[in-house]
Amino acid sequence: MVEVKEILGKAEEKMEEAVMYLEEALAHIRAGKANVKILDGIRVDSYGSMVPLNQVAAVNTPDARTIAIKPWDKNMFRPIEKAIMDSNVGITPENNGEIIRLGIPPLTEERRKQLAKQCGKEGEQAKVSIRNTRRDIIEKLKKSIKEGLSEDLEKDAEADMQKMHDKFITKVDELLAAASSSQETRDAAQGWKDAIAAGEDAQAATNKLLDIIDRHHTTIDELIGFAQGAAKQIMGEEVAAGMLAHALEIKEQGAKYCDCAACT
Repeated sequence: MVEVKEILGKAEEKMEEAVMYLEEALAHIRAGKANVKILDGIRVDSYGSMVPLNQVAAVNTPDARTIAIKPWDKNMFRPIEKAIMDSNVGITPENNGEIIRLGIPPLTEERRKQLAKQCGKEGEQAKVSIRNTRRDIIEKLKKSIKEGLSEDLEKDAEADMQKMHDKFITKVDELLAAASSSQETRDAAQGWKDAIAAGEDAQAATNKLLDIIDRHHTTIDELIGFAQGAAKQIMGEEVAAGMLAHALEIKEQGAKYCDCAACT
């Protein structure tokens, strides 16, 4: 007898793996904030052997715009610099004889578009994997009728499979929305939330958030993406839901940009 729960359980594992892979891929995409994960794929020539960077140096982020690399062997400075230059990181290392520094430049509009395209590509790959899993499982369920599975159970399992598919597709969309919003905006929004939670005067935090939104000229689609993703974690489900409902409403009315005080 076919075990429907086991089949659906394996499907969920595969879909979860697709989401986890996407999270890892997005973490390696260089945005506007220092993240040591962008160096994970770099291999360094250490006396004839190609080894991961973190096996020949200590790597950390002393501030939000800098990655610091301190080789354990001074003979490794040049091999490390060469490995970084040969990689697709796109940052020229600076060496002061003690530490190699990578300065993370602020995002330009062109770079932001490149990142959005790259994130979109990774997201689509995750969605394809999830859709393929749904297709394979549904085919397996249909074939299982010949093995004794009732048609009613098969239809119920298909419905459960579709719900699972929709849940993971939503997770992908939320990850992409969070990745596409400005790190500076997310940090300011977190500061706003912290000020509210601490019972402090939130005016300064609010002004900072509005100022950043103003400088980024938030489009209506960017606002919707922020409300669907990062805003849920930063500002809470209720605030994010209200933000999303308003954004969708004004978009329907023809708005192209956020209509908050900073954007108008």
